Amino acid sequence: MTPPEQVVIGDGHTINVIGVGCVEINVHTGENGHMCTILQEVYHVPDLGTNILSVLHLMKQGLKVTCKILTNGKVAAVAHK
Repeated sequence: MTPPEQVVIGDGHTINVIGVGCVEINVHTGENGHMCTILQEVYHVPDLGTNILSVLHLMKQGLKVTCKILTNGKVAAVAHK
C-alpha cells in the first residue's frame, strides 16, 4: 500500500505521512491473557507527536474491538465494535 502524502487532523490542518509499515503490539485478551498481534498499514507521521489508533481501520482488517472505561478501578462502560 502506498500511503497518502498527507493526513488531515482534527483542526483541519494536514501533516505529512513519511512511510507505512507493520507494528507488533501486545494486547490484553481477558482476565490474565495476552497475545502479540501485528497491525498492518500503520502510517508513520512524526509530526503528529503522539500515537493514535483507528477503530475503523482495525475493523477493516477483520479485528474486533472492545473498549472498557474504568472509573476508580471499576468498569463504568463497555463498548463493542
